[in-house]
Formats: sequence, structure tokens, C-alpha cells
Amino acid sequence: MYRQDDLIKSRDKRKETPAAADNFVKVIKRIFNWAIEQKITTVANPAYKVAKIFKSEGHHTWTPAEIEKFRSHHPIGTQARAALEMLVGLGVRRSDVVRLGPQHEDRGLLTFIAWKNRNRFPVEVMVRIPKKMREALDAAITGTTTYLVNEAGKPYSVAGFGNQFKNWCIEAGLPHCSSHGLRKAAAVDLAEKGGSSEELKATFGWLKGETAEGYTRKARKRILAENAARRRRQSPDDPD
Repeated sequence: MYRQDDLIKSRDKRKETPAAADNFVKVIKRIFNWAIEQKITTVANPAYKVAKIFKSEGHHTWTPAEIEKFRSHHPIGTQARAALEMLVGLGVRRSDVVRLGPQHEDRGLLTFIAWKNRNRFPVEVMVRIPKKMREALDAAITGTTTYLVNEAGKPYSVAGFGNQFKNWCIEAGLPHCSSHGLRKAAAVDLAEKGGSSEELKATFGWLKGETAEGYTRKARKRILAENAARRRRQSPDDPD
């Protein structure tokens, strides 16, 4: 019998490569979930609640200044600008942005099933088309089934779009930025504007409330810190 203690020992043997150690646990978890669903085993999943050891902030979150720098380099009318406005305006993953097109529009709204986990946990996303995105799409060359098309006029593959967007970032002097970082920036922006956890879940297609709550907590913390600093500046006893 494969026990949780055995799994943790196996994970820890790989601690010199923490990302690989966590991937090992993830694979075991999926295998046991499949085996349980197929009634091959009744043993509890040993990977359940086994903590990750790789700590990472993930993709860089774009700052407002970086978004404006990209806009300055890639003007309205370019595919690069249309892609940016879709990513930051909708907060979608690149697996969704390459599939969105006119068929998803209805009276100013985009409605679609998020591509990630679509077979196991389908999530419908409904979001209003932002003004900047509309302007960028109307000025750019777009496809009939997808807004974004490559130089051959065909829809991008997910990997192809990721590579192309990275090139656009490099051209704009932003080599540390990526398409996924714009999704995070959109989430930060909505949270700082007072968006609730439920609103973030609906907008970004998240199933877990913890993901949305992480953004709202950080937003509240930053706003509280700014309010405290403003009060200190206004206080006659402020030593500065």
C-alpha cells in the first residue's frame, strides 16, 4: 500500500528540484483520482493535501506603466495592440484569447466556456467588451472566426500566440513581461476597484474562491496602507 508518508518521503528526495518534486506529487494525485473513479482501488488518495515545496510568485504582474509602454510602442491598428487590449480588458488566458471571435459577441457582451478544464469542470464566462478593446479590434485586421490571426491570416495556436506576444513584449522593451502577466494585472485592477471575490470568480472563470480572495486581500492591504500614509501626510504631527 502506498501511504502518504511514503509519498512525502519521495517528494522530499526531490527537494533539490522543488518544481519537479511538486509535479511528481501532482502526477500521483491524478493517477489515484483516475484509479478511484475507475473503481480500480478504494485506497484514499495519498497525495490529498500534500503541500507544495516550490514557492514562486509565478509570472510577473504588469504594472500600469508597463502597459502604457506597450501601448506606446504598438499603436492602435496593430495585432499586438489588439491582443494586449483583449488580455488586459478581459483578463482571459491565452488559451481563450486565441479562440475568441465575433461569434461570441451578443449586445456588447462576450460569452464563452473557458478552455481550461472545459471537459471536467466547464465554466461559462460572461464579460462586457471594454471600450479600448473595441477600438483596437475595429482598427486591426481580424479573422472571421477569431479576432486574432497570424501573418497568414489564420488563428493562432496557443503556443504560437505565446511566442508571438513575447516577441511583441521584447520589441516594446519589456522582455520580462508575458501574456499571462496581463491576466494577473487585470485581476489586481478589478480587486483594487472594489471587485468582490464572487465578481472576480465570474470574470476570470475561477472555480476556487481562494484564488479570488488572494487578490482581494492584497488589494485591501494596499488600499489601507495608502490611506494610512495619506493620513500621516495630512497630520500636523507628521515628522516628515
